[in-house]
Amino acid sequence: MQLRNKQIPWTLEEKNLALTLFYKSPTAYNFLRLQNINLPAPSTIRRRIEQSTFLPGLSGTFFSHIKKKFEHKTNNEKSCSISFDEMYLKEFLEYSKDYDFIEGFEDFGHYGRTNKSANCVMVFMARGLYSPWKFPVAYFLAHSGVKQ
Repeated sequence: MQLRNKQIPWTLEEKNLALTLFYKSPTAYNFLRLQNINLPAPSTIRRRIEQSTFLPGLSGTFFSHIKKKFEHKTNNEKSCSISFDEMYLKEFLEYSKDYDFIEGFEDFGHYGRTNKSANCVMVFMARGLYSPWKFPVAYFLAHSGVKQ
């Protein structure tokens, strides 16, 4: 990446590497760019993030990524727990041209949507017990948090 001509577009591998670095630490990513390390601009990273197509609910894409990652791992590396967490969001409605519907309403994936605006996201995450990995398994947009 450091020897490349600035006129050549970034390859998918280079964008994915830059995205991984950016996820680990946006501050460090910006610091590296200030040190004249040849990395894609943050706008390129944001466009890459915008191209993701994960909708609320259980996603076959998540499971296919997990299957691909662990097909050659040991049983200890595959051992995991499922955790659940929720986070409150700012209520915001926006039209999605890609999906032709308004995003920001309560959405439970294939369980349906409601006309209430979402202010909470519930995420199910698989985390490694003996190795440091984690994957989102599903997420749902809700109008309020889970009641105890």
